[in-house]
This record gives sequence, C-alpha cells and structure tokens, in this order.
Amino acid sequence: MTDMPWSVDTDEPKDAALWTAALLAVGRALYLANTFEAKCKAAFRVRLILDAIASHGDQWAEPAAAAADADATLARAITTFNRGDGEQLLRVLHRARDARNYIAHEGGNFNGLFFTSEDHLLDKLLRLRAEVHCLALGDDLVSQLIHEIHRKTDSGRGLDPGQRRTMPDYAGTVDRWVFGDADLLERLHERQERHWWAGTEPCTD
Repeated sequence: MTDMPWSVDTDEPKDAALWTAALLAVGRALYLANTFEAKCKAAFRVRLILDAIASHGDQWAEPAAAAADADATLARAITTFNRGDGEQLLRVLHRARDARNYIAHEGGNFNGLFFTSEDHLLDKLLRLRAEVHCLALGDDLVSQLIHEIHRKTDSGRGLDPGQRRTMPDYAGTVDRWVFGDADLLERLHERQERHWWAGTEPCTD
C-alpha cells in the first residue's frame, strides 16, 4: 500500500532506526537554521543602532532598535553586511540563507515515513547534508561577528572581554553533530558512492 495520506501511523516504519536517525538530523539542522537567522537579525539590529548613535547621538538608539525589529527579515539583515565586509563573505552568507530556506521548508519533506524507499530517504539526506554544510559556513562567519560584538560591548562597559574564541573546522563539527549516527553515515557514504550525483552543487568555501 502506497496511499498513506496521514503523516503518522500507529505502526512503526520498516526501518525505525534509520528513520529515527534521519528525523534527529532534520531537527538539529532546523535548530541551526533558526539560530543562524536569529544571529543575522541580532547583528543587523546592533549595526543599525551603532550607525544611528554615530550619526545622531545616543538618543537615537531606541528608535533605531525599534526600526530594526520592524524590518529584520533575513534577507534585509544580510544586506547590511554589504559595507566593506567583502564580496566573498556576502556570497557565503547568501548561500547560507538559501540553505536555511531549504532546511526550513524542505528539510523534512520525505514524502511520508511509511512508504518512502530507503534510497529516496538517503538521497534527501545527502541533499540536506550539503545544505547543512553551506549553512554552517555562513553561521561560522556570523557567529564570529556576534562574538566580537559581545567582546567589544564588555570592553566598553569596563568588563573583561575574555579570550577571543575561534571554532576550527566548525563546518565539520556541525556535520558530525547533525549526521553523527554511525549507521546513518555508513549508509549515506554507500549511497553517495553508488550515485555520485546525489546531493547538490557545492557552496563557496
């Protein structure tokens, strides 16, 4: 039977362990997508406030914050990086935005747990893995910016900003966290070896 319009059934899917690992990966990818968007909007808010203060004085901080909250779409937030931040950075962030959109809207769309084939599921996960990689590259850049904002804020308040942190191989760390199930990784590797076209075009890194 392939006609199963309900999203959840009382029976377990054929390969419950694989589906559990897949849905865990989707949930973690969605968490990363949501936090990436939140960090971009936070950076956008800070930049608008700082620009307003620099141009008009401290009294403009609150109106600038309100304006940022009203206009804080992800696309709008990323455009604020287009002021001396570098073309390469912008390409990575725009690709990360596309990855975020894919993950949010298509990341868990497997056409049903109870009749989708294993190959179809693995192909969808290979695409998700490629998009998570692109998202991680952008998230790393925005996280570095947020980290520097926090350090400068602490320093301006007379607080110890602490040691500057970095996350070497952040994209690899993210990949292992999202797709770290050993059996899932083995199946993804085998599927990709048999079907090299699976996934999507690489992102800029």
